[in-house]
Amino acid sequence: MEVSSIIRDISLIIASFTAVYGIHSWRKEFIGKKKIELVEEVLALFYEARDNISYMRSPVSYEGEGKIEGLSNDNPTRKWAREQANVLFKRYNECEQSFNRLFSLKYRFLINFKKATENPFHELRKILNRLSFAAKQLAYYWENLDTFPERQRDGIFKTIEKYEKIFWESPDEEDEIIKALDKIIAEVEEICRPIIKSLSK
Repeated sequence: MEVSSIIRDISLIIASFTAVYGIHSWRKEFIGKKKIELVEEVLALFYEARDNISYMRSPVSYEGEGKIEGLSNDNPTRKWAREQANVLFKRYNECEQSFNRLFSLKYRFLINFKKATENPFHELRKILNRLSFAAKQLAYYWENLDTFPERQRDGIFKTIEKYEKIFWESPDEEDEIIKALDKIIAEVEEICRPIIKSLSK
Protein backbone atom coordinates (compact mmCIF):
# COMPACT_ATOMS: atom_id res chain seq x y z
CA MET A 1 0.00 0.00 0.00
CA GLU A 2 2.77 2.39 0.89
CA VAL A 3 4.58 1.76 -2.41
CA SER A 4 1.41 2.32 -4.47
CA SER A 5 0.62 5.42 -2.43
CA ILE A 6 4.12 6.80 -3.04
CA ILE A 7 3.86 6.04 -6.77
CA ARG A 8 0.46 7.77 -6.88
CA ASP A 9 1.85 10.84 -5.08
CA ILE A 10 4.84 11.00 -7.40
CA SER A 11 2.52 10.72 -10.39
CA LEU A 12 0.42 13.59 -9.07
CA ILE A 13 3.51 15.74 -8.51
CA ILE A 14 4.78 15.01 -12.04
CA ALA A 15 1.34 15.76 -13.49
CA SER A 16 1.19 19.01 -11.53
CA PHE A 17 4.64 20.08 -12.74
CA THR A 18 3.70 19.16 -16.32
CA ALA A 19 0.50 21.20 -16.09
CA VAL A 20 2.28 24.20 -14.58
CA TYR A 21 5.05 23.99 -17.20
CA GLY A 22 2.46 23.68 -19.96
CA ILE A 23 0.54 26.71 -18.72
CA HIS A 24 3.76 28.70 -18.36
CA SER A 25 4.86 27.77 -21.90
CA TRP A 26 1.43 28.60 -23.32
CA ARG A 27 1.37 31.92 -21.44
CA LYS A 28 4.86 32.82 -22.67
CA GLU A 29 3.92 31.93 -26.24
CA PHE A 30 0.65 33.89 -25.98
CA ILE A 31 2.38 37.00 -24.59
CA GLY A 32 5.09 36.74 -27.24
CA LYS A 33 2.44 36.54 -29.96
CA LYS A 34 0.61 39.58 -28.58
CA LYS A 35 3.86 41.55 -28.45
CA ILE A 36 4.69 40.66 -32.05
CA GLU A 37 1.20 41.76 -33.11
CA LEU A 38 1.67 45.06 -31.26
CA VAL A 39 5.06 45.87 -32.77
CA GLU A 40 3.94 44.83 -36.27
CA GLU A 41 0.86 47.04 -36.00
CA VAL A 42 2.91 50.03 -34.83
CA LEU A 43 5.38 49.57 -37.69
CA ALA A 44 2.58 49.19 -40.25
CA LEU A 45 0.81 52.29 -38.94
CA PHE A 46 3.98 54.36 -39.29
CA TYR A 47 4.24 53.21 -42.92
CA GLU A 48 0.59 54.14 -43.35
CA ALA A 49 1.19 57.55 -41.74
CA ARG A 50 3.93 58.27 -44.30
CA ASP A 51 1.56 57.39 -47.16
CA ASN A 52 -1.28 59.40 -45.62
CA ILE A 53 0.88 62.51 -45.29
CA SER A 54 2.00 62.12 -48.89
CA TYR A 55 -1.69 62.00 -49.88
CA MET A 56 -2.51 65.03 -47.73
CA ARG A 57 0.27 67.05 -49.36
CA SER A 58 -0.45 66.04 -52.95
CA PRO A 59 -0.77 69.16 -55.13
CA VAL A 60 -3.30 67.32 -57.29
CA SER A 61 -6.87 68.01 -56.22
CA TYR A 62 -10.29 68.02 -57.83
CA GLU A 63 -12.53 71.03 -58.10
CA GLY A 64 -14.48 71.65 -54.92
CA GLU A 65 -12.40 69.22 -52.82
CA GLY A 66 -11.78 71.84 -50.14
CA LYS A 67 -15.28 73.29 -50.24
CA ILE A 68 -16.37 74.95 -47.00
CA GLU A 69 -20.11 74.94 -46.43
CA GLY A 70 -21.58 78.34 -45.71
CA LEU A 71 -18.56 80.29 -46.96
CA SER A 72 -19.74 83.43 -48.75
CA ASN A 73 -19.03 83.97 -52.45
CA ASP A 74 -18.82 87.74 -51.93
CA ASN A 75 -15.01 87.65 -51.80
CA PRO A 76 -13.71 85.17 -54.43
CA THR A 77 -10.08 85.55 -53.32
CA ARG A 78 -10.94 84.81 -49.71
CA LYS A 79 -13.09 81.84 -50.73
CA TRP A 80 -10.36 80.40 -52.98
CA ALA A 81 -7.64 80.85 -50.32
CA ARG A 82 -9.60 79.23 -47.52
CA GLU A 83 -10.87 76.33 -49.59
CA GLN A 84 -7.44 75.70 -51.11
CA ALA A 85 -5.93 75.41 -47.62
CA ASN A 86 -8.90 73.36 -46.44
CA VAL A 87 -8.00 70.52 -48.82
CA LEU A 88 -5.30 69.43 -46.38
CA PHE A 89 -7.71 69.38 -43.44
CA LYS A 90 -10.31 67.40 -45.39
CA ARG A 91 -7.71 64.83 -46.35
CA TYR A 92 -6.46 64.66 -42.77
CA ASN A 93 -10.01 63.89 -41.63
CA GLU A 94 -10.08 60.95 -44.03
CA CYS A 95 -6.88 59.58 -42.46
CA GLU A 96 -7.57 60.63 -38.86
CA GLN A 97 -8.62 57.18 -37.64
CA SER A 98 -5.27 55.69 -38.68
CA PHE A 99 -3.30 58.49 -36.95
CA ASN A 100 -5.42 58.17 -33.80
CA ARG A 101 -4.87 54.41 -33.70
CA LEU A 102 -1.10 54.87 -33.95
CA PHE A 103 -0.93 57.49 -31.19
CA SER A 104 -3.22 55.38 -28.96
CA LEU A 105 -0.68 52.52 -29.14
CA LYS A 106 2.25 54.69 -28.05
CA TYR A 107 2.14 53.96 -24.31
CA ARG A 108 1.52 50.21 -24.72
CA PHE A 109 4.49 50.14 -27.08
CA LEU A 110 6.74 52.01 -24.65
CA ILE A 111 5.68 49.85 -21.68
CA ASN A 112 6.32 46.57 -23.50
CA PHE A 113 9.69 47.36 -25.08
CA LYS A 114 12.59 48.87 -23.15
CA LYS A 115 14.46 49.87 -26.30
CA ALA A 116 11.43 51.74 -27.64
CA THR A 117 11.37 55.50 -27.53
CA GLU A 118 8.57 58.00 -27.95
CA ASN A 119 10.68 60.10 -30.32
CA PRO A 120 9.13 58.75 -33.58
CA PHE A 121 5.64 59.47 -32.23
CA HIS A 122 6.73 62.93 -31.11
CA GLU A 123 8.34 63.75 -34.46
CA LEU A 124 5.28 62.54 -36.39
CA ARG A 125 3.04 64.76 -34.26
CA LYS A 126 5.38 67.69 -34.98
CA ILE A 127 5.02 67.12 -38.73
CA LEU A 128 1.22 67.07 -38.50
CA ASN A 129 1.33 70.30 -36.49
CA ARG A 130 3.64 71.89 -39.06
CA LEU A 131 1.26 70.96 -41.87
CA SER A 132 -1.72 72.39 -40.01
CA PHE A 133 0.13 75.62 -39.22
CA ALA A 134 1.36 75.98 -42.82
CA ALA A 135 -2.20 75.54 -44.14
CA LYS A 136 -3.54 78.24 -41.81
CA GLN A 137 -0.71 80.63 -42.66
CA LEU A 138 -1.18 80.11 -46.39
CA ALA A 139 -4.91 80.74 -46.14
CA TYR A 140 -4.10 84.09 -44.51
CA TYR A 141 -1.35 85.13 -46.95
CA TRP A 142 -3.17 83.96 -50.07
CA GLU A 143 -6.29 85.80 -48.97
CA ASN A 144 -4.53 89.06 -48.08
CA LEU A 145 -1.72 89.13 -50.65
CA ASP A 146 -3.09 92.20 -52.45
CA THR A 147 -3.46 94.18 -49.22
CA PHE A 148 0.24 94.21 -48.30
CA PRO A 149 2.26 97.34 -49.23
CA GLU A 150 4.50 96.99 -52.28
CA ARG A 151 7.65 97.27 -50.17
CA GLN A 152 6.66 94.13 -48.25
CA ARG A 153 5.84 91.99 -51.28
CA ASP A 154 9.24 90.30 -51.67
CA GLY A 155 9.24 89.24 -48.03
CA ILE A 156 5.64 88.04 -48.25
CA PHE A 157 6.37 85.95 -51.36
CA LYS A 158 9.32 84.32 -49.58
CA THR A 159 7.11 83.54 -46.60
CA ILE A 160 4.45 82.03 -48.86
CA GLU A 161 7.09 79.96 -50.65
CA LYS A 162 8.39 78.67 -47.30
CA TYR A 163 4.94 77.48 -46.23
CA GLU A 164 4.07 76.08 -49.66
CA LYS A 165 7.15 73.82 -49.43
CA ILE A 166 5.65 72.36 -46.27
CA PHE A 167 2.06 72.32 -47.54
CA TRP A 168 2.70 70.67 -50.92
CA GLU A 169 4.80 67.60 -51.60
CA SER A 170 7.62 68.07 -54.06
CA PRO A 171 9.62 65.58 -56.15
CA ASP A 172 12.62 67.65 -55.11
CA GLU A 173 15.11 65.60 -53.06
CA GLU A 174 15.25 68.49 -50.60
CA ASP A 175 11.60 68.14 -49.57
CA GLU A 176 12.05 68.59 -45.81
CA ILE A 177 8.84 66.79 -44.83
CA ILE A 178 9.76 63.69 -46.84
CA LYS A 179 13.25 63.72 -45.32
CA ALA A 180 11.78 64.03 -41.81
CA LEU A 181 9.36 61.15 -42.47
CA ASP A 182 12.13 58.95 -43.86
CA LYS A 183 14.15 59.61 -40.71
CA ILE A 184 11.17 58.63 -38.53
CA ILE A 185 10.57 55.42 -40.49
CA ALA A 186 14.26 54.48 -40.26
CA GLU A 187 14.17 54.98 -36.49
CA VAL A 188 10.99 52.92 -36.08
CA GLU A 189 12.42 50.10 -38.22
CA GLU A 190 15.60 50.11 -36.13
CA ILE A 191 13.48 49.63 -33.01
CA CYS A 192 10.88 47.20 -34.37
CA ARG A 193 12.73 44.76 -36.61
CA PRO A 194 15.07 43.37 -33.91
CA ILE A 195 12.09 42.98 -31.57
CA ILE A 196 10.11 41.02 -34.18
CA LYS A 197 13.18 38.87 -34.91
CA SER A 198 13.83 38.08 -31.24
CA LEU A 199 10.20 37.28 -30.46
CA SER A 200 9.81 35.08 -33.55
CA LYS A 201 12.49 32.62 -32.41
